[in-house]
Amino acid sequence: MVNSTFHRSLVVLITFTLVRCNANNANNADGQSSGDADICLHECSPAPSHVCNNDMVERCVLERGSCEVAESQVCLSGCNGGECNEPFLQVSAGVFHVCGLRSADFNIECWGGNRVDQTLSPAGVFKQISAGYNYTCALRDDDTLECWGQDFNDETLAPSGTFKQVSAKDSHTCAIKSDDTVVCWGSTADGATTPPAGLFTQISIGISHSCGLMVDNTIACWGSDSDGQSTAPAGTFKQISAGAMHNCAIGSDDTVTCWGFNGQGQTEAPADLFAQISAAMHHTCGIAVDDTVKCWGQDGDAALGTPTEAFKQISAASIRTCAIQNDDTVVCWLPGGQIESLKPSGSYRQIGVGSSHTCGINSDGQVACWRDNSWDPTKTPVDSYKQISVGYAHSCAIKGDDTVVCWGENNYGQATPPSGTFRNVSAGNYHTCGIRTDNIVECWGDDGRSQYTIARDDFRADSLRAGDGRTCAINAMSQVECWDIEGHGVTERLPTSLFTQITVGYSHACGIRNNTAVECWGSNHYGESSPPWGPFRYVTAGDYHTCGLRDDNSIACWGDDYHGESTPPSGANFIAVECRQYTCAALTHDGRQIVWGSIVSKR
Repeated sequence: MVNSTFHRSLVVLITFTLVRCNANNANNADGQSSGDADICLHECSPAPSHVCNNDMVERCVLERGSCEVAESQVCLSGCNGGECNEPFLQVSAGVFHVCGLRSADFNIECWGGNRVDQTLSPAGVFKQISAGYNYTCALRDDDTLECWGQDFNDETLAPSGTFKQVSAKDSHTCAIKSDDTVVCWGSTADGATTPPAGLFTQISIGISHSCGLMVDNTIACWGSDSDGQSTAPAGTFKQISAGAMHNCAIGSDDTVTCWGFNGQGQTEAPADLFAQISAAMHHTCGIAVDDTVKCWGQDGDAALGTPTEAFKQISAASIRTCAIQNDDTVVCWLPGGQIESLKPSGSYRQIGVGSSHTCGINSDGQVACWRDNSWDPTKTPVDSYKQISVGYAHSCAIKGDDTVVCWGENNYGQATPPSGTFRNVSAGNYHTCGIRTDNIVECWGDDGRSQYTIARDDFRADSLRAGDGRTCAINAMSQVECWDIEGHGVTERLPTSLFTQITVGYSHACGIRNNTAVECWGSNHYGESSPPWGPFRYVTAGDYHTCGLRDDNSIACWGDDYHGESTPPSGANFIAVECRQYTCAALTHDGRQIVWGSIVSKR
C-alpha cells in the first residue's frame, strides 16, 4: 500500500517493487494477491486521465483484486484553474533542476534549468531517481539504469546490469548492484569512484567522496577526506546522506549524527528524532518523526521560514530544498524559507521569458513568475494585468487601468516606469520602452548606448521591442526604425519592407512583413537571420536564434542551437512563444507552459 512508510523507503532503502495492475487481479513481489487498495499503474480500462475536467480527474484504483475506474471522479491532488497539481512519490533536487517520480504512472517529470538537457527525462516506468549537478540518473522498473544531461566526466555513462539504487551528485555516480555490491563511475578524483568490498543497502555520494550503509548497518565512506567527511563514525544507522563535504546519518535510535566540513553549521544537527535526512552543500534538512521539516546550516538561515506542513520525503540541494507534502504535492524553498516557484500550475494566457526567469499572466489576470530570484524578479505585485514583458532580471506589466508596474533589478532605473497610461511595454536587458495610449514611445533605464534615445520627442509606433542595447519599432507608416550607437548590423541596414511586428536579438533583428513572411537582417553567423518560408503570426528573437509562431499554430526556430534553443516542441497546439538570450517559452491552447533551451543566467 502506498503510505508514508513506503514513501520513506524511497530514500532509505530504495528496493521496492512496482504494483502491477492486471485485468482482474494484482500481485505483489511474491506473486501473492494484494488485498489493499493501490494506485493502478498498468492495463486499466479505461486508462486513467491526468487532466482535470471541471475540477475532477479520473482515478484508477485497485480494489479487491480488480482494476476499475472509481465511480466518483476525484482529483488526485487538488485542482487549480482546471489543472491538477501532479502527485509525486519521490522528488530529487539538483543544483539547477528538480525531478519527480509521479505516483499516477511512475513516469519522471523534471523542471528548472535545462542547459544540458538535464530535464529531458526519458519515457518509461521508473523506481527511483537521483538528480545531480546538471544531470539525472534513474532506476527503471526492469532494474536497469538510465542517465541523461551533463556528461563532462562520463557521469551519465551508466554500466549495464541490474541495480537496486543509484546516487548522483557532481561529477561521479554510484549505484548498488543486484548482488548488493557498489559500482561507481565518472570522475576518479580522490578515489571517490573506488568503493570498498562488501555488501550495501544504501548509497549516497558527495562532491569527491561517497558513503554507504552496509548490510550490518554500519557506515563505510571513501574518497576525499580533506575535512574528515570520509571518516565515518562508529555505531549502527538507518540512513546516510552525503552533502558536498559533510555527511549526516540517522542512528538506530533515530537521532542524527553529522561529520565533515562545518563552515556554515551544516553538521550541527538538532536533538530531535528523525525519520529521514538529506544533506546538501551548506545546509542539511530532515523530516522529524512527527513529519515536520527541520533544517540547519547556511549561516543559520536554513531553518528560517521552513514550511510548517507535514512532509513524506525530502531532498536538499546546494541552493534549494524540495519535499513532498502529505497530499503528495511538491514544494521547493530557498535558504531563508522563500518558496521557489519552479513548477507553476494553472492556465496562462500570456507568457514572457527573461535570461533567468519566466513570467505569465494566468486566466484570472494575475501574474506569476518562476525560476531564478536573485533580484526578486519573481516577487510579483498582486493586481490584474493585460500584458507582460520580461527583461534580463526585471519585468514590467500593464495593469487593468493601463498604467505600468515593474519589479526586479533596478540598477539603471529600468524598473521605475513613468506615470501615465500605456498600451504596450517591452523590457530589455537594462532598459524598458513602452507605447503610450496615444502611440508615443517612451523609454526608461540605461541609455549608455543610446538604446532609447529616440530621434524625435513625438515618435509614434504601432509595435516595439527592446533588446540588449538597442530598440526597434514599427512606425505609423509600417516602416522599421531602430536605434543605438553600436549598431551590430541592426541599425545600419534597415529593410525597406512594410512590417506588422518586430523583434530584436543581440546582433540581428526580424520582423513579420505585411504579407506574413518573416524577414531578418543583421548578423547571420549562426543562421539567426535565415528564416524558413511560410506565413507567420509572431516572431521572437533570442541572442543568436529566432523562433516564430506559424499560422498553423506550430513553432519554427532557426539559428544557434547549442543549448537546444532552436529545437522547439512539436505539434500545432500553441498560442504564444517568447525567447530571450538562450531560452524560449511557449503556451499551448489549454494554457500550459513549455520551456526549452538554457535557463542558466549567462551574466
